[in-house]
Order: sequence, then C-alpha cells, then structure tokens
Amino acid sequence: MPQQKHSKVMILTHGLYPVPGYTVSGNGIRAWGLAMGLVHNGFEVIYSTPQDTVHQHTPRPEIILAPYRDKNELHRLIKSHEPEVLIVGYWAYMHLIPLDIKIPIVMDLLAPWLLEAEFQETYDMGSESIDYIKCLNRADYFLCCTQRQKAFHTAWLLMSGVGSRNNPLDVIPISADPKLPIKPVRMPNEKITFLYGGVLWPWRSPQSWISNLLEILIETNDGLLQLITGKYPLNEAASSGALQLPHGSQYDTVLKQSNLLPYEEMEQLFLQADIGIELSSINFERELSFSFRVIEYLRCGLPVICNDFLEIAQLIRQYDAGWVIDGSDHKALDKVVRRILAGKEDISQKSANAKRLIQDKFNFLETVKPLVEFCKNPLKLNKNNSFIQLFEQQDKNVDTLQNGSDLSNIQGSDATLSKADHQKYMEQFDFKLESISKAFDKQIACNEKMQAVMGKHYEKTFDQLAVWQKIAEDRRL
Repeated sequence: MPQQKHSKVMILTHGLYPVPGYTVSGNGIRAWGLAMGLVHNGFEVIYSTPQDTVHQHTPRPEIILAPYRDKNELHRLIKSHEPEVLIVGYWAYMHLIPLDIKIPIVMDLLAPWLLEAEFQETYDMGSESIDYIKCLNRADYFLCCTQRQKAFHTAWLLMSGVGSRNNPLDVIPISADPKLPIKPVRMPNEKITFLYGGVLWPWRSPQSWISNLLEILIETNDGLLQLITGKYPLNEAASSGALQLPHGSQYDTVLKQSNLLPYEEMEQLFLQADIGIELSSINFERELSFSFRVIEYLRCGLPVICNDFLEIAQLIRQYDAGWVIDGSDHKALDKVVRRILAGKEDISQKSANAKRLIQDKFNFLETVKPLVEFCKNPLKLNKNNSFIQLFEQQDKNVDTLQNGSDLSNIQGSDATLSKADHQKYMEQFDFKLESISKAFDKQIACNEKMQAVMGKHYEKTFDQLAVWQKIAEDRRL
C-alpha cells in the first residue's frame, strides 16, 4: 500500500505518460516509472510537460497533470504547487527554470545525449557541450541508467563544478511495473515471431542484420519478422533514419510491418510475439545506452537477442533470458536463429526467465529507492564554479572578438586583476584538471571493457581541456 503523502515532487519532462490511442515517447515512459515509484512511497507528484505534447484523455488519478504553454506559465505552476523537489527529465529544460529558484533540482541523465548528438547535423558540439556543462551546474542530484553511464557522466559533473565527493549521481535503470501482463499460451504449430521495434535513430539502426534474418526465414520456410518502427513521435523532423528493406513477393510471408503504435496496441503485439531483437552495429552511444525497448520486451515475456556490447547483456546471459550475440562472430545470429527455428531452444523457459529478470532487477518500486531517499531529505549542493567562470570569460572573449576587438584588447581587459588573483585563478584551474584526470584514471581502471569504452572519451575530453588550458595560459600574458 502507498505510504501517507509527506511532500510534493514536480516532474518536468517532454512527453505525456502512456494514454490509450496515442504513441508514447521514452521520456514519457521513464517519467511515469519514476512518478509511480514516488507515489508508492507517499509523495504527491505533479507531472508537467509542454501543452502541445498532451493528448485529450482522462487524467490519471495517481498524479496531478500540470501542462504549460510557455516559460512564464511554467514559472507560475512551480510557484503555485510549491514542490519540495523538481525533477528535470531533459537537460535543456534547465533553461526553462527560474535562475533564482531555491528548490533542489534532480536532473535525469537517462541517455548519453552528447553521444547521440554526434550522429545529428543540427548541433554545434562545441557550444552545446559548454551549455550542457552550465546546465549540469544548476542541478543538485543526478540519475542515470547504467554503471557505464555513471562513469561517463562523472567526468562531465566534475567539469561542471558538481564534483563527486557527495555521491550526487545514482543509477536508476529504466524500469517497469512489477505487475506484468499475461502472455497468451503459444499454439504448438504456430510460427515463431521475431519482433523488432522502436524509433529509427541513426545510432540504433537494424540495417546490418535484417536482410540476413529474412533470408534465413525464407530458406527454412519458417518464422516471421514483425517490425514496428517509425519516427520520433514528438518531433518527426528529428534525425531518424530510413530502413532499406529487400523487395520481392517472397518476403510477404516472412515480414510484417507497422508504424509506431499506441502503447496498449504495441503491448498486445509484443505479447503475441515470441522473441525480441535488440541488435545494431557497435558504436560508443550503444555501448553506454539502455534501451526502453529491451525492458518492454522482457516485461512482455519476450526473451531477447542482443549484442554482447550492451551492458544489459550480462544480466540476460546470467538469467538465461535470451541470447547474447558475439560481435566477433559474423555467423552468430545465423546460428541462434536456426537453433530457435529447429526447436533446440526452450523459449518457454527463457520467457519465464525474462519476467523474473524484470521483477528482480527492474521493478520500479525497488529501483526508485535512491531517488526516494533524496526526496525525503532534499538539499541544495555546493559547487566549485571555477570552470563555469572560465567558460563565461571565454564567452565574453568571443563576444569581444565578434564585435571587432583584437586579442590585445581581451588581454588588456584582464589587466585590472592583480597577480595574486591571477595566481589563485590558475591554481583553481590546474586543480580542476588534476581532479578530472584522477577521476578518469579511477573509472578507467574498473575493468578492461570500460578502458576501451572510456578511452575514446578520455582522449576527446583532454583535447578539449587542452584548448581551455591554452585560453587560460593566454590570460596569464
């Protein structure tokens, strides 16, 4: 039974929770899971999302829905509801929050956004990275989905001045209601259905394996592939790719396709399928990712075929809740599919294992506990703002250059600072560099896999730090 309500928490996200008749974004599923975990623990939850993401429906009684049309209306909602904690589900929404807000802020870093942005052409990664660091600096507590993400985000938190001394970052994976849907009994002669679903993001493309799977299904005259794909429902202009499928009538009997579906219809198709697929080409974003779709597969009793480079692969292997594909074996998928079609795999047992994995590791009533503890005793976090000040000075320098001044004018503008001030400023800068280096070394030493994953980010970040250090050295002159 839910506990007695003892405080208010406001969730600010982009997208509504699941409602009948409409598709739902990953942000909506994540926010709803956190909301239900908090409600179960006695919190009153205000769910806030832009008005244009709200569909006509009967609002859920568990929460208070508070949509807004613009920044001013959001400010009025925050003031009127007076939450003790504000949870921000997307980092850029920090720009919507009043600068003088006194409420402790939780930022949910549920996806490595900067790695996704590298696949899109609409972002200036230099300015976006600095803006990202400034937004991190405004929050007081952070969530992410995996241990790898925690290592990745720790470096950015150090640069933002948040630091790691007070352990401000906890892992809360994408999770599900422990009351799982009931899967219908499979008929003995029914064809095995493989299912793949989700937005066709360029960093999560199924292109590399679909044709191969279809050829196996045609050759064996058995099995079916169900695709449920499409563009991001809240922004169809977003950089989502197109799927190139083979043509010919021979594929009609082994391939079914549909666009993204309303949540309840998607769930029904998942329950009727047999096996979920989460495969893509390897990239840095995928290694740090945590897929909404994998959790949906597992909660519907679908054992999963997944890449070995995903962090969840270890649990799928441990629970025997699917098949983990060795990336170095180009015939691995072929072997697994043929064994499944030949009846050499116990799909029924793996299905039961998939549900057990959800209940053991991804039950939102359990995974939410770190957030619950913070919300019981929310605190504003003290930060070291030396890096932020450096970025702000860099912004001023860029503005000065764009306005026609030369470098000597920029250096001259610092002449009013004393030698002692310069020395103190540079000592703070050098200390921050040393702290970041130590944090990276500690995280990279965790295991050989993380060395490969973090090594790439290590090199890129220190290249950027070298640029910032050069700016600081120029200011010494």
